[in-house]
Amino acid sequence: RASVPVLVPSFSTRTAMGATAAPIRLASYLARPNQVTTNRRSRGDILRGKSAGDGIDGVQGEGDKVVVRFWHLWATSQICRDAVTSSPKDSAYRNPPLLELRVRSLSNVFPPHKTGIDVCRLFTGAPELLNWDANEMTNAIVQLKKTVPELDGVAMSRVPTLLLVDIKHIAQARDELITSSRNTHKGSTHDPETLLFHAKQLAAGANAEAPRLQKR
Repeated sequence: RASVPVLVPSFSTRTAMGATAAPIRLASYLARPNQVTTNRRSRGDILRGKSAGDGIDGVQGEGDKVVVRFWHLWATSQICRDAVTSSPKDSAYRNPPLLELRVRSLSNVFPPHKTGIDVCRLFTGAPELLNWDANEMTNAIVQLKKTVPELDGVAMSRVPTLLLVDIKHIAQARDELITSSRNTHKGSTHDPETLLFHAKQLAAGANAEAPRLQKR
């Protein structure tokens, strides 16, 4: 039984593709290290069509190349397969045209050669991000960069689940890591995995404390 992937809530072509000055500003900001068809097709059909011939080298436009790469990563990711199989029929994960539009759009807003952000790895490393619209995704990326200026686009792409953690826990984790680093001369907020680990611990503690506070 063929599984059909999906994209997410409307990623306005006008919003993401029509932004000219904004993408350039975002690109230069994030680059600083210290600061739709009517025919129904299965995912397999799309993969075969997009990957035919010479694969990524066989397509001309950058938009096509990023889509081909996305499907390659998506098809080989267990996380993405689980997201599809556990989702309802009307899920974004089962809407290939929407997924492709999301990938093309965000790639235009955050060009990898300027920002270091790998949109394909961002989405396939944390498929939940595909449920965010263009504005939500852009705001989350910019907010994370403002909160952790030393986190560049490459690090963000390596640990995209950072975008799923409450930003207040990210900020608190960063502060604690900085303090710890000063005291022990070890550790660094430049390590996104360490930052994520501490932020998740803080989030778990906050979630455990909430029910107790509500009972008072």
